[in-house]
Amino acid sequence: MQPSNSVDKKTSFSTNPSSSSPSSGSSPVNSVSFPIISLESQSLHPLSEQLITPFITDSLNLNRAGMDIIEEVNEVATSVIGSHPRLPSLQQVAVDNLGWYTHLSQQIGNRHYETAMQGRELIDAHAELAQKIRKGENDLRHHIETQKLQEKRTAAEVEQAKIELEIKKIELAQLQRNILKSRCLVYLKTALEGFAGRLDLIDKLKDALLPVVEREVHAPTIWRALYGLAGMGKSELACYFANEHKNLYSLVWWINSETADSRAHAYRSLAIVLKIDIDAKATILEMEESLFFWLENHFFEKPWLLIFDNVEEKFSLPQRGGFVLMTARRKDIAPSHKGCLEVLPFTQYEAIEFLKGQIEEDEEQLQLLIDRLLGYPLALSKAAAYIVEEQMRLQDYLRELNQENQEGYVRYPFFIEKVWRLTFQKLNTQHPFALKWLQVCSYLNPEGIPLNWMQTWLQKEAELSERQENRAARALLKVLENYALIRFDATSKQFNLHRLVQEVIRSAALFQNEEAEVKGEETNFVRQAYQLLLEKGNEIEIGTPEIWELALNWLGHAEHMLQHFAEVLTQGAQGQLWSQIGHAKRIIVDYQGALAAHQKALHCFQAEYEGKFHPDIACSLHSVGQVLRWLGRLKEAKEHYKQTLHMLRDLHGTQSHPHVAISLNNLGITFQALGSLKKAKKYYEQSQQMHLVLGGDHSNFEVGASLHNLGVVSQEMGQLEQAKQHYNQALQIYDELYGTQPHPNVAISLNNLGTVLSTLQQYEEAKQAFRKGMEIQEDLYGKRPHPSQADSLNNLGLLLAEIGEVNEAEENFRKALEMQRSFYKDENHPSIALLLFNLGDVLRGQGKFTLALPCLEENLKIRRHLHGNKACPKLASALASLGTVLISLQQGNQAKACIKEALEMQYAIDGDQPSNALAAVLTNMGAVMRLLKEREAAKPYFEKALQIYRLNNAVLPSFELANAWYNLGIILEDLKEVEAAEQHYRESLKIRRSLYNLKPHPDVAASLRAVGGALKDLRQFEQAKQHFQEELEIQRALHPTQPHEGVANSLFNLSLLLVDLNKYDLAKKHMKEALIIYQQLHAIEEKEAAQKMLKHINLRIITIRASKERELNKLKKQSKNKKEICLLM
Repeated sequence: MQPSNSVDKKTSFSTNPSSSSPSSGSSPVNSVSFPIISLESQSLHPLSEQLITPFITDSLNLNRAGMDIIEEVNEVATSVIGSHPRLPSLQQVAVDNLGWYTHLSQQIGNRHYETAMQGRELIDAHAELAQKIRKGENDLRHHIETQKLQEKRTAAEVEQAKIELEIKKIELAQLQRNILKSRCLVYLKTALEGFAGRLDLIDKLKDALLPVVEREVHAPTIWRALYGLAGMGKSELACYFANEHKNLYSLVWWINSETADSRAHAYRSLAIVLKIDIDAKATILEMEESLFFWLENHFFEKPWLLIFDNVEEKFSLPQRGGFVLMTARRKDIAPSHKGCLEVLPFTQYEAIEFLKGQIEEDEEQLQLLIDRLLGYPLALSKAAAYIVEEQMRLQDYLRELNQENQEGYVRYPFFIEKVWRLTFQKLNTQHPFALKWLQVCSYLNPEGIPLNWMQTWLQKEAELSERQENRAARALLKVLENYALIRFDATSKQFNLHRLVQEVIRSAALFQNEEAEVKGEETNFVRQAYQLLLEKGNEIEIGTPEIWELALNWLGHAEHMLQHFAEVLTQGAQGQLWSQIGHAKRIIVDYQGALAAHQKALHCFQAEYEGKFHPDIACSLHSVGQVLRWLGRLKEAKEHYKQTLHMLRDLHGTQSHPHVAISLNNLGITFQALGSLKKAKKYYEQSQQMHLVLGGDHSNFEVGASLHNLGVVSQEMGQLEQAKQHYNQALQIYDELYGTQPHPNVAISLNNLGTVLSTLQQYEEAKQAFRKGMEIQEDLYGKRPHPSQADSLNNLGLLLAEIGEVNEAEENFRKALEMQRSFYKDENHPSIALLLFNLGDVLRGQGKFTLALPCLEENLKIRRHLHGNKACPKLASALASLGTVLISLQQGNQAKACIKEALEMQYAIDGDQPSNALAAVLTNMGAVMRLLKEREAAKPYFEKALQIYRLNNAVLPSFELANAWYNLGIILEDLKEVEAAEQHYRESLKIRRSLYNLKPHPDVAASLRAVGGALKDLRQFEQAKQHFQEELEIQRALHPTQPHEGVANSLFNLSLLLVDLNKYDLAKKHMKEALIIYQQLHAIEEKEAAQKMLKHINLRIITIRASKERELNKLKKQSKNKKEICLLM
């Protein structure tokens, strides 16, 4: 037995939340991409020029416009007035301008009245500005409140969108209901040809189960149970009744109820038809609750009919809305004895009518056969089939029946058994393989035996070629049908045989006289059935959409054997079958069932080998560990893998062995999931080397798996080019092994390659990889959801987020999360944590902080459950991500606690080799300190982050490095170190230009805006103008057709700068254009700000024109006076 290998999927990549642009998600390092707070993402009101250099809102500081006014007033006041003793503060300018006027008059004198008037005008103008300064804090508070209202408005819009989505879902459900309302959904066996008799029972069923006009659609359920000995025709009667009257019901559904598993399978099939969403891991009680609730509240125009066939135990039934018909051997399985109808042998009339349709004999001869077989329907059916097939007279058949007189089989008289004896003896003589095949089938589930199993068995037992095998199978099938021993369904290519036939064919002393020979023959057929199950179990591999149906069918037979014939099998044989059951349950994503099966297999093997080391025990330990890992129970999985590796090394020593290599690989996967990347990489490399030594196709497959997993761990360590190379090498090996045949590992490797290409900004190649992977998954799984499809949705969502398609990204994350929750339900699973992280991240990027918060809180909760308090990259990432949202929600202290813990954890992870992940957390810590107005304390964090990025990106520039220069520039400007800030902004601009190859990009525009703002602060207006103009060109290039806030803000900021340059006409033109865009976008606050600034500009233009007129009039007057003086002379 060989443990199945697992190729782990890529699980830890998210977009960098610094912006919605591709640059922000550029570098997953040390297994996660830490969210970096890019201070540019917090856009403020354009009136106060904060868009020139984006700041985080600070309600206790004056805004930027106020700062500019203060500097301007102080400069002018100092130059005009000097040191006036009555200037304690700028605010006094507004209340004491008369004193200023008197002082000016005294200082300058009446001869310089014009100069004094200019000073007065200046004071009046600045008094107005000073008044604005006093209002600055109130304006800023108003802006903060407006922002909060906007967040609430956004949250309300999201809720409204959810409500509208629910309404659409309801409308769609109503449409589906309308479609289903008038339809009749039927899943039934075909009624037996030539069915006759049972008129009294049919009448009773009609009276009880046929709908009547006055009956309400949702009236209490009416049920009936047909019970009696096997072979009485209970199932045939139920089948005939349902087929005859199916048009009177909206739904008629046949439910095989021999076991809970068979009933659960039927429930799932019915739920799919009715569009009922049932969890993949739901128990049968949970299925009944969901399904029965729907049936009890159905919207059909007519009631439903459910047929529960071969009921062996009591279970609940729907309480209203339809009818129930059950068949069973005992009546105590029914809700009460009141509705039970016993199915007895045929009456003479019924039996004669039944036989007349098959045998051409007179009634007297038929009566002899009926009397001899006591009217048992199944026995009469088999006798008639035998007579017809052998073309013998009825009296000859009766003579053969009378040759012996012995006691019958347990519940039946001898003559009933003798019917089968004659048939089986004939088969043994003329069709021995048909009889042997029936003996094999007697140890399988009597329902749904695939025809291709017969072909497989024939090929092995009769040593036939493929062509001979097909011909022999058709002949054998025909013989069994002719003798009425089986019922074949050509649609499903499966056949059923009666349980009584199975019991009789297994009965003791049927063909041999010696008990020992019988026992040996029985063991031989059990062994053949067991070997057939093992062979067919090995074929259950992901590869076709029908794999679920194949697995479910196989499970029914395997569990039937272990339930009824385990005592015939050794502990080791039981262990092998339990192991394959675990594998099949994994295929259908029943991980809890798979875990239970593998644990039973381990128990059987330990009992078989009495606790000694053995490969079977090692493989079983490995399988238990594998399922534990899938369930997210990583620590338990690690212990099982370690035990496996220890046992295998004890068995094989230092010799290379495929099981050892597989164990090394999967132990690496577990260490990777636990965040121990270096250990994981070591195990992957050991596994790869061992497979290379072993060679062969299987080893090539395992080499591909190891290469894939090396790609995963390299990707998580930030070694993207190595990861890309490993994935491509794995795909090359898979291509040689599988060609165009779809295989899950190919889809997984393509998926992960797409994540690397996306991170490297190679978006088109990434899309191609994702699409190829998803096409393969569709070929493999069809419409059934599978964890791999959830992974693909997640990774596609990441790509969409990186290229700015955030709504589609959010939709992908939500679909994937819903899918994963259906697989793992209430478990703390890494896949659920990952999707919560990514969903929270994309919501945060859209400014939906209140929606992002619960996602990231649940992500942190799961990570703590998985990793405890151990320093782990994924846990550190969860803390840092939650911290970023808390920052955005102005919850500084809570954010500080989260990010401080993340920082301590990342220092422990990195040791003496600081990573980009550490730099990201340092940046976030700096942002928290800035939020808490501890700007001096924030600066070292930004400086350290920049130092790490420069060290780790010394060869090639990176987006993280550009962001680090930019963010440190912001904190320097906070601290009034404007010249240093301007230099940092320039470095950021230079890197971003190189990364985007001079193409228009929002990040480049942001850097241009920041440099321009710093130059404006330094009063280098012409240089600032060049940067603002280039930013405007980029914004227009990015948004050429649709109105966009970025264009309006650029126009607004450029207009303000033009005012400083006294270019009022051009400033007016830009401000008007900005105002038009704000109006189109319904940006109320921005529109009001633009209108105010436009009024201010118009006032300045009028003032300047008036001043120029006065100056011109003065010059004209002076010229006239000069002329008059000349005349006097």
